[in-house]
Amino acid sequence: MTIKVLDLFNGTSGTDISAHTPDTDVVGSGWSDSEVNEVELDGVGGIKFSTANDNCWIDSGVTDQYVTTNFNAGGVDNRIGVILRADGNLARGTNYYFNFKPGTATGTLAILKRIGGSLTSIASKDLSLSTSTTYELKCQAIGSTLNFIVDGVTELTLTDSSITSSTNAGLIHALYTNGNARFYDFEVDDGVSAGITLTA
Repeated sequence: MTIKVLDLFNGTSGTDISAHTPDTDVVGSGWSDSEVNEVELDGVGGIKFSTANDNCWIDSGVTDQYVTTNFNAGGVDNRIGVILRADGNLARGTNYYFNFKPGTATGTLAILKRIGGSLTSIASKDLSLSTSTTYELKCQAIGSTLNFIVDGVTELTLTDSSITSSTNAGLIHALYTNGNARFYDFEVDDGVSAGITLTA
């Protein structure tokens, strides 16, 4: 795999994500976010959000995307999405939406597709998840194959060819209960190693 984006979110607390430089950014366009001061560095290696549907995205330069991030809900019902193949602001437009909901007992994992702003669920699963545990989330869109991997276990996999061309990837705070939720890193790889499609 080749790293296209890597961000460990190191920097001064309160820095807007759009003013922050990632550790690796092959395309070089940097982060965009939904509004100024909605997605910020927390000063200790994480990013925080200010309200529901705040989001940020970055151009990876590739449509085959293997995204890894670590997330902690902060002890309450904070739900998020990891977004692949996005064409802009993640709350609108077109993208694949990997929804992670540790604060609920049903539909805790889901893969959805947003076409022209309209969301459709294409796979979901109930999984017992703690709101105080940091989980490693790996989300893949490799060709028409979509995989959702949690702590090294492939929990959802399917094929869908609705979205093929966009190269942005990002994060969204879907349900905002308070400001304790944190993402601790963000990496996008091209997902290809010696011609083999990777799944974990």
